Amino acid sequence: MSDWLLEVTDLKQYTFCPRIVYYRYCLPRIRLITYSMEEGIRSHEEEETREELRNIVENEIMPSPPNSLSRCVTCEFRLFCNDVI
Repeated sequence: MSDWLLEVTDLKQYTFCPRIVYYRYCLPRIRLITYSMEEGIRSHEEEETREELRNIVENEIMPSPPNSLSRCVTCEFRLFCNDVI
């Protein structure tokens, strides 16, 4: 018995163009990334960042200091953080 299953998106893709499903399963390493895929990836990364910020605010978690403390010298919250020498 085969271990792979078709997904719902495979059926949708097959109705659009059967070769898409073939390329996905038979030639997965040569799959090109389209502009829409790049935008989806970027949007997903932005949403992860927003979710992280929401989590920090909702749970009142103090984020770690920036990698470069030179930013702290001119920051308006430098006295609150106590990271500046």
